[in-house]
Amino acid sequence: MTSEQASSPNNRKWLVLSAVSVGAFISTMSGSIVNISLPTIADDLGVGIADVEWIVVAYLLTAGSLLLTFGRLGDITGYKKVYIGGFALFTVASVLCGLAQSAEELTVLRVFQGIGFGMIQALAPAIVTAVFPPNERGKALGLTAVSISLGLTVGPALGGVLTQWASWRWIFFINVPVGLFGVLWSWKVLPAGRRDEEQRFDLPGAVLAGAAMFCLLLALAEGEGWGWGAREPSACLGPSPSWVRLSWLPSLGFASRCTTCGYSRSAPSRPVTQACW
Repeated sequence: MTSEQASSPNNRKWLVLSAVSVGAFISTMSGSIVNISLPTIADDLGVGIADVEWIVVAYLLTAGSLLLTFGRLGDITGYKKVYIGGFALFTVASVLCGLAQSAEELTVLRVFQGIGFGMIQALAPAIVTAVFPPNERGKALGLTAVSISLGLTVGPALGGVLTQWASWRWIFFINVPVGLFGVLWSWKVLPAGRRDEEQRFDLPGAVLAGAAMFCLLLALAEGEGWGWGAREPSACLGPSPSWVRLSWLPSLGFASRCTTCGYSRSAPSRPVTQACW
């Protein structure tokens, strides 16, 4: 393929899809690759399974809580900046996770890795939607979903091999070469987005949305272990119908801000995050 062919719009969109697919694959793989290695990590760090399970929960909880925030940030500053920033943070955090010396340190570093994961996952479908015409978006988004599925499928098997034949630390180090490639490739092929000076970032809305998602996901992740009638999940989902459920408070606040912004139904092409924020 010549440089002229590679730079044509028809071919460039597939290069963009390849960059998005790399991010979708490696970030989801990092979520599933750890599960099978938890007993080995617990033994090596001298803690119980109940302590190291937060290595998984912290990663997924952080990413899930921040998806809306990073989606909106991408609308304002440009998808390329946020996506590459997330890829870079994910890669650096992977190195630090592999060097962690305690379960607490590893859990904190997984939070930072989860932030990078959230930035990648929030912007991946937006980038694909922006570069593909409507008649090809379904195919492109489907291929992105295949990358996510491959990451979830390959993770446990690869984690078992690395833990058995190398060290559990390599389940994090394996992300580094792929992450470096992803950052450089994304920098090369992703279109440069323009900063939208007319849009603003609604910090209170971001906090409310993040708090609502955090409470909901935390309760769903730990509810079985805590007991659905126990105090901890009730703090997020509510102890009884007679009490206002705590997770509803930020949700209602966020919904109120969405209503106040005056979303116009006559602008269907407006991004969802812009509609609310």
